[in-house]
Amino acid sequence: MSNKLNSLATSSSMIMLEGAKATTETVDALRTGAATMKAMQRAANIDDVDKTMDEINEQTDNMKQIQDALSSPFGSAADFGIVKKPLSLKKQQDTRCFDERR
Repeated sequence: MSNKLNSLATSSSMIMLEGAKATTETVDALRTGAATMKAMQRAANIDDVDKTMDEINEQTDNMKQIQDALSSPFGSAADFGIVKKPLSLKKQQDTRCFDERR
């Protein structure tokens, strides 16, 4: 009987040690994850994100201006007003919808 109690106590102690080890590993993993997230946030702070978004918007505006300039008539066509500027997609859709209602 004493042998069984010792065996049970040993098994119980082993289970507790395994649980403690798992808990320690979990806390270590969480600690590592938190440190990694903190480093990532330092690398990409909100000011950098805002600056990047401003630069993207500026470049997008520049591309729109270039596209507008390229779509304008040039040469003799500009002198005579022969070439019409293409309608924007929205205007084309509005025109089609209006035509379909007639």
